[in-house]
Amino acid sequence: TANGKINPLELEKILYMVISDRHVLEELERIYPGSIEECEGYRHIDGELITANIDKLSNALYKRILEIYVASKKAEYQELQKRLPVMKLEFLGKFLSIVRKHDLAVSEGYIKKIVAEIPVVVGDNIINHTGCEAVGYFDSNANTIVMTTMMPGDMNLSADNDSYLEESLFHTYAHELLHAISGQDIMGHTDEEDSSLEYHDIQRLGLSIINRFGWLNEAITEETTCEILQTEQGIYSEERDLVQLIIENSHGHIPFELLQNAYFEHHRKDSELTYLPKLIQAFNKAYGVGFLVKLDNVIREHGIEAGIEFITEA
Repeated sequence: TANGKINPLELEKILYMVISDRHVLEELERIYPGSIEECEGYRHIDGELITANIDKLSNALYKRILEIYVASKKAEYQELQKRLPVMKLEFLGKFLSIVRKHDLAVSEGYIKKIVAEIPVVVGDNIINHTGCEAVGYFDSNANTIVMTTMMPGDMNLSADNDSYLEESLFHTYAHELLHAISGQDIMGHTDEEDSSLEYHDIQRLGLSIINRFGWLNEAITEETTCEILQTEQGIYSEERDLVQLIIENSHGHIPFELLQNAYFEHHRKDSELTYLPKLIQAFNKAYGVGFLVKLDNVIREHGIEAGIEFITEA
């Protein structure tokens, strides 16, 4: 990781991928006797235990682990690329019908362009550490969708449940693709020492503005994902519950369609944003000026449950 220490969670993921190798298993059992657990056919070893005693791993074992890990990642990437064309077609078919149904503020041409061009890669647990158990994320700076693992939980590509694999992959892909399609405001600036270098910082992604209101952004992303999947069983359940409370308690000022359009609308050079100012005005009418910022402060400081309590008492 950035501080030079081995992250137990990432080490645990890597060991899970290689522990089925006979040589690695025998060595780990010899070095850490009694530390390997088996549950429903899957072996598990505590990453914190290995991290605390990392000097016990020999160079030969390190080499073996990394060789298996690299081969596994290559296989994951090949599997992902094989499935991508089908997922792209499925996403376009389902999402475009939603766009037409709700007349969302995003063009079909733009959607097709993003789906066709955006890179989708398999994340490297050694390099990429998101600090959470996310099974994928959208890297807005690199404009890339990263699948950090092929399956949630303790499933992987060797699992027999292929239909579950496909559903989980598509769920993650659709969610992250919506982030990529969502409205963006980008601010450019030049390097102070070298004016020939120009950088671009994303100020708004969907409803996340300058790294605030992430809970609102994820709630709308996942609610739209669930509409694509035609299910109510999604992630970010507390965030979605909070947004539902906001809508219900707004006395009709904040319909979901307004949130969704503000999420997708792009800032064009020749025109101003329409839906985001309307959304801010709607919050001010429903809850008072500055309420959304106050709610965000509560969530940032105390968590999403405190936010739900805050909106309930509003």
